[in-house]
Amino acid sequence: MKTTDKILCLGFNKTGTTSLHTAFQILGIKSAHYSYNRNKGRYLLDKAHQENKPLLSYMPKVSAYSDMHLYSYYKDLLEQYPEAYFILNTREPRKRSESLIQHRKEKNKKLAKKRAVDKKSQSKAERTQKRVELEIKAHYKGVKKFIVMNLSRGDYCWEVLCPFLNIPKIPQRPFPHKNRGEYTLS
Repeated sequence: MKTTDKILCLGFNKTGTTSLHTAFQILGIKSAHYSYNRNKGRYLLDKAHQENKPLLSYMPKVSAYSDMHLYSYYKDLLEQYPEAYFILNTREPRKRSESLIQHRKEKNKKLAKKRAVDKKSQSKAERTQKRVELEIKAHYKGVKKFIVMNLSRGDYCWEVLCPFLNIPKIPQRPFPHKNRGEYTLS
């Protein structure tokens, strides 16, 4: 991997985005997560899109991007950055939706009440995730620098991530599984 290469995590939030962000930092890669520039990462992507500029043009010093709704732009990203590394970080949709609900409850009780998720909307979110992930897999079929990673299913993340990024030395520390938890809906 060259320092000018881009790494684009196309998965939804609550699919290991914080873990990947931390892993990139451990590997010495400048990484932007949701909170980039005071939570403006998504705003900067949308702004570039509205202005017909390359999507990452407002974050030029960053190499890795995660949890910025990149899945919304998966077609444009492949067209604009064909040499980038693309990671579809995924998670079983029910586990993801449960984690998202728990996250909202922990972060902001008022917001959690306002955004209360009933079974119908939860089911719709899960179907949307499945549909979008299938679309991304189909669109990226045959792309050499594309991988699907489900961090919640395995402990071999360094052994998958480092060779994919052409990083020869695997860190001698556990992969940073952040915000790990088991949640069930009441």
